[in-house]
Amino acid sequence: MHTIVCDMFLGCLLHADDIVLLSPSVTGLQEMLDKCYEISSSVSMQFNVRKCHCMVIGRMYKTKISPMVLGG
Repeated sequence: MHTIVCDMFLGCLLHADDIVLLSPSVTGLQEMLDKCYEISSSVSMQFNVRKCHCMVIGRMYKTKISPMVLGG
């Protein structure tokens, strides 16, 4: 399962200073967070984790997922 919009894979939406990461798996989402942290560290950018949210959509929405980690 992939996020497809207009026949294109879509994994990240950007608007102003907001980022939305889309992943069909928890593992994939954590890998995306790891990459975001790696890149943000190299350009001296910081994330406000108090404004970060994680949401599960679909038939597995009641499943408990492990906490997402940004920068350890």
